[in-house]
Amino acid sequence: MGEKREQADFEKKAPVTIVLDDDPTGTQSVSGVTVLVKPDYEAIREQLAAGPQGHALYALTNTRALPRDEAIALVRRIKADAERAASETGTAVRFLLRGDSTLRGHVFAEIEALGGNGPALFVPAFPECGRVTRDGVHYLVTGETWKPVAETEFARDPVFGYRSATLEDWVQEASGGSWRLKTVTERDYAASTGIADAIRLALREAGPGVVVIPDAGSYEELCQVAEGLRLAEADGAEVVVRSASTFASIRCGLKPLELDRADMPANGRLLVVCGSHTEAASRQLEQLERDTGEKPIVLPVKRLLQGEQSDVVSEIAARAATRLNDGKLAILATERIRLAEHGDLAVGALVMKALTEVVRKLAPHCDGVISKGGITSADVASVGLGADSAYVAGQLEPGISLWRLKPKCQRRQGGSGSGSGSEREIPYCIVPGNVGDDGTLARLVRIYKRTGGASL
Repeated sequence: MGEKREQADFEKKAPVTIVLDDDPTGTQSVSGVTVLVKPDYEAIREQLAAGPQGHALYALTNTRALPRDEAIALVRRIKADAERAASETGTAVRFLLRGDSTLRGHVFAEIEALGGNGPALFVPAFPECGRVTRDGVHYLVTGETWKPVAETEFARDPVFGYRSATLEDWVQEASGGSWRLKTVTERDYAASTGIADAIRLALREAGPGVVVIPDAGSYEELCQVAEGLRLAEADGAEVVVRSASTFASIRCGLKPLELDRADMPANGRLLVVCGSHTEAASRQLEQLERDTGEKPIVLPVKRLLQGEQSDVVSEIAARAATRLNDGKLAILATERIRLAEHGDLAVGALVMKALTEVVRKLAPHCDGVISKGGITSADVASVGLGADSAYVAGQLEPGISLWRLKPKCQRRQGGSGSGSGSEREIPYCIVPGNVGDDGTLARLVRIYKRTGGASL
């Protein structure tokens, strides 16, 4: 009875959790919460003053698309803005870094940017989509096959790739040797009085420069890890937390919500945007083309590198607008063959700029958007559609969130747009690059068309 009363008191006093999300896929395990697509001081203050839904607030940083120094500066700025807003509104806040479940991103640079005088807790497990940590190795589980993430295409990421198979080696590689690992495995759980107690002890014993990474492979285990963190903090431990989406949702007290609808405005014009270069993304595009008969319109990287961005954007936007207005569906994609010289952040930024400029021109012509890829989804929402914030309605499939947002686009003179974007709300579906089977995009398009007053 005493433990239940202590937990209830803690929940009443729990601060607002501000989740700094390095791309929009962090909402794949939550619903009923606001995402600040452009998180500045005024936006954060407004949310804290109103009392954010779900006692949590997601702030999209999209730092995986930024150079390291810019990522550090952005994390520091958002933290400072949030602390200032919290002070002025009399709100207690705490922070969590939500990152990739396959170990990509500016992991330790962002942990250090968030600050603190204690250890870090890193929880990359994402059981809904087969990311499992066991005995100091992080796995991608597909059916009966357990493959270390170091052996997957995600470890070959041109910007955030790595070679280390064990988490101990990965911590050394990813941090440049500045951090040490303390694993908490099933053997530690068995030797203690359970998962929560083992996590509590590990965090109490770990000091600065030590990252604790626990074994976890189920939602129930992650709940126990969260309880161990709570107990350690109650003991006075100061912990910087980074995790995949599931642990973030547990920390915030949020849950996913299964949806079977993605209602579009009456015209039912659907834009699919694919910027992800994963093998899964390419297979999903191929299946979508077979399913719909609609061939993707592809951004030509060579022409962009030759300085033809304005012409490319105008040409592709015109083609896509025609398809949207005549056939109610347009598929926009980056090139599937990614050459070595296309793999750095500068070239990626150039391609993304063109992609979002095309989307900006198309915004008055579309009533719903499906976006494949985390970085892509962030830029399409913030730059292409001009959204400042969004509401997370739930998930159309495990790990695939549906946002409702208001595009801030102007109706083109004499065009066939449906009016000022500020007056309408559209369903925006975020499909992570590393989530889904071959038929994922095709199924999502069918859901949109079924509930959007149009049929293929």
